[in-house]
Amino acid sequence: MDWNKIKRHADQFDRLLKKQLTVNEVDPEVSHALAFVMYADARWIAELPKDERKEALQRVHEICRDDVRDMAALIIKGDIP
Repeated sequence: MDWNKIKRHADQFDRLLKKQLTVNEVDPEVSHALAFVMYADARWIAELPKDERKEALQRVHEICRDDVRDMAALIIKGDIP
């Protein structure tokens, strides 16, 4: 993996969240990746029966939280520069 590229994209995403950049100012790969992930999750949740959607959305949040926690541990450990 190209960690420098990932760091650059992560920085752009962070600045996007802080409203320091607009979607039009980030690399196309960043906006495409965000759109892909959000669309995939949203479509999956929308196709579920109404009574299952809240639990599914909570599961998406848990998965994202766990992935971020695991990546932070790898950064702290030094496995990811």
